[in-house]
This record gives sequence, C-alpha cells and structure tokens, in this order.
Amino acid sequence: MKTIRARLALALVICFALLLTAGGLVIFYAARDNLIDRFDQELRVQAFSIMTATYQKPNRRVEIHFTDRFLREFDDDVRGAFFQLWVKDGDVVKRSDSLEGLDLPRQYGKVRTPVYWNLELPTSEEGRAIGVLYEPRSRDRREENDNFRLILVVASEFKEVTQSLADLRQALLLVGLITLGVTPFLVFFALKRGLGPLRSLADKASTMNADTLTMRFPQEKLPGELMPIARQLNALMSRLEDSFEQERRFSADVAHELRTPISELRNLAEVSLKWGDSSQAKEIETSLEIALQMERIVTQLLDVARCENDQVSITSERFNLRDLVVENWGHFIELADRRRIHSNIEIDEDFEIETDRDRLAGVIGNLIENAVTYSPEESQMDIGLNAETGLLSFSNSSSDLKAEDVEKLFQRFWRKDPARSDEGHSGLGLAVAKAFAKVLGLKLEAKLDEGNRVVFELGDFQRVERLVAETSV
Repeated sequence: MKTIRARLALALVICFALLLTAGGLVIFYAARDNLIDRFDQELRVQAFSIMTATYQKPNRRVEIHFTDRFLREFDDDVRGAFFQLWVKDGDVVKRSDSLEGLDLPRQYGKVRTPVYWNLELPTSEEGRAIGVLYEPRSRDRREENDNFRLILVVASEFKEVTQSLADLRQALLLVGLITLGVTPFLVFFALKRGLGPLRSLADKASTMNADTLTMRFPQEKLPGELMPIARQLNALMSRLEDSFEQERRFSADVAHELRTPISELRNLAEVSLKWGDSSQAKEIETSLEIALQMERIVTQLLDVARCENDQVSITSERFNLRDLVVENWGHFIELADRRRIHSNIEIDEDFEIETDRDRLAGVIGNLIENAVTYSPEESQMDIGLNAETGLLSFSNSSSDLKAEDVEKLFQRFWRKDPARSDEGHSGLGLAVAKAFAKVLGLKLEAKLDEGNRVVFELGDFQRVERLVAETSV
C-alpha cells in the first residue's frame, strides 16, 4: 500500500510540477505580450502625433508644427524618449533634443504595418522603437504629393516593462518553488485520507481467517468506488463460510458415523485376542492397534468439531501449572528415553492458574508428544514460563522444518515428509491443541527461532487468571 501511495504521490507531484511550470510560462508570456503591446501602442500614438504635425511644403520641404517643449518626453533634460525624421532618400529633417545630435537606427515599415524592435538607446538604456514610412500632408491640398515620403523612428525607454517582467518572473518562480515545496506534503496527506477507506478495508481483510468467516466488511462509510469491492468480498466470505461449514459438518458426521463400527472392531479384536486362537494372536494384535489408531483419529476429529461448534463444556479449577506439565511429560517419558530426548522445565513451583485442567492437559500433552516424536534423537526439549508475558513456551530442535512450514503445523492431517509421516500419527495432534487452546481463551502460535528450533507459545495465563477471577466475583 505504501509503495502504491508513494508512486501515485510522485506521479501527481510530477504532473502538478509540469502543469505549474506550463501555467507559469503561459502567464509570463501572456503578461509580456500584453505589456509589449501596450508599450507599442504608446509608441504608435507618439509616432502618429508627430506624423500629423508634419507637412510637405513646395520644393519637397518639410514643415513641422510642434516643438520638444510640447512633447516633454523628447526634451533634452528629460531624455525619456527620442525621435528622428528623415526624407526617405535624403538627409535628416529633425531630431529630438534628447538625442543630442546622435542618430537612431533607420528601420521602418508601412503606416499600417510599422516595424517595432528593441535597441540600445543613446542613454545606454534598453529601449524599444517604432519605424514608419509615410507621406506627409501638403499645405496646399491642390498640390500633388509627388511621391514625397518621410521616415520616422520613435524610441522610448523600455526599462519599466523589463523591470515589470523581471518582477513577474521572480514572483512566479518564488510562488512555484513554494508551491512545489508544499505540494508533496499536501498530496501525501490527501492520498492518506483518500486511501484511508481502502487501508481500513485491507486491515479488516488481514484479520480474517478460517475462524472469523462470519465477519463482514462494513459498507456504510465506504466511498462509492469501494462499495462493489466490499459487496463482492462479503459475498466471497459468505461462500467461504458455507464451504467451511460443509467441511466441518462432513468431518463431524464422518467421525460420528465411524465411531460405532470402530468401537465394535476394537471390541471384537480385544475379545479375539483374549479368547481366540493363539496361533493368530499376532494378526489380532495388529488389528487391535489399527482399531485403536482409527479410534484415536475419530476421537480427535470429534474433539476439533466440538470445539469449532462451541459444544465443549469448560469446568474451572485451581491447580499448579508446573505439576500439570511434569505429569504430562511423564506420559511420554518412555518414548523420550528410547529416543534419548531430555527435558528442561523452568516453571515456578508455586505458579497456579484457574481454568479447565483436562482441556489444558490435552493442549500440553499434544505439544509434548509432538516434540518427543519429531525432535532429532539425543536432543533437548525446553519448557518455560515467562512470568512477565504469561507465555508458556515449548521449544525443541527441528531438522527439516522451514519457515513456510510453520503456518501449516496446525492444519489437520498435515505431515511433512519424510520425517513427519509415520503409521502411528495422523497429523491431528496440533490441530486438537489449537482447538482446545481457543476454547480456553488462549493463543497458541508457532515460530522458528534463529537456531532453527521450533517454538510453540501458549498463553497468556495471567490474562486467563484475571478473567477467571473477575468472573468468579
């Protein structure tokens, strides 16, 4: 989720940066064109003011009806604007006092399409000029113009426009940098809030397992885009719940139906062994062992089914935890001695709890049996209680288990080949232990430590003790 959010945020930031850059360029160039157009209009007005004040006299002479005092910007003590007037194929007719005898570049266009350009003014300032070729009016309208033309160039300082553009560029750059600096945080915050429902949906899904199939994804506060997903997930949970329920009923029904014929087979084998032909004693003993194994499988299946269907009654009593562990270890001492497996029990002798002793004994017995059966020979099993966490741990060496096998340990009938498959075990012991632990309100989890020892943690006994004490009050 974090990777998707980071990639999405990065993509949004990059897109926003590109849009912001494009927008800034559009604003800058639009403002520049607008300022230049306005400046050119002012130059055009000045030029046409001078053009309307010039007349043609006889003998191709020019009469000018204005002075620099009339147009103050062209005066020598102001020097903010400049103009120069030429006869097209002749000499200079007039210069503004601000030029102080210097010349302007001679570029021009027609009256309707004058030429504009940037230049360096005689004052060494940046300027902009307009150049136009026109025919002055005659004093005597009866006289013909005789194709007499003048060239007028008007220039003015451009620094106010360039300064305005520089200020605008800096402002856009500053705003852009600040915006880009804040945008990632805003994008991550917005994505975090926007993806919150999806994250909640994922968190809800991560808590679901075979024991929580009755749970459903809430749809009330979900956005419209996630509603179809939630509905499909709820439909999937319903189908899974039905499938698991059918499997549980099938296992329970099969175990229940097999219980009677297996009991009869066991009784028949026991009677035949006691009163039958002694020459067939070995075959009868084998039949009895098979019957006992099948009976044990059926009993374990029924135990799991009852736990899953909440059909197990719990009777609380107070007892010593160490004594219960030692007692269950004693049931497997013969097998442990035969495989040269030793035990190390570290539980306070005065640690007492109050819960169902028989069910807890079933959990502890299955864990000890699993360790004694599958640990390598000449190894050690450690059983200890952490007084702070209330966890009772069972650890033993494992030569063949891997990390991906740990989550399968509590699955029914799962046995890892070849070390975990033998004729005397069905692979139901840990499933029964898990079911009994759940009924008792305990957590039973497995893990591999750094030394490749499998560790089963059972608890929290402190929590169970407090709950029992509160219930009794």
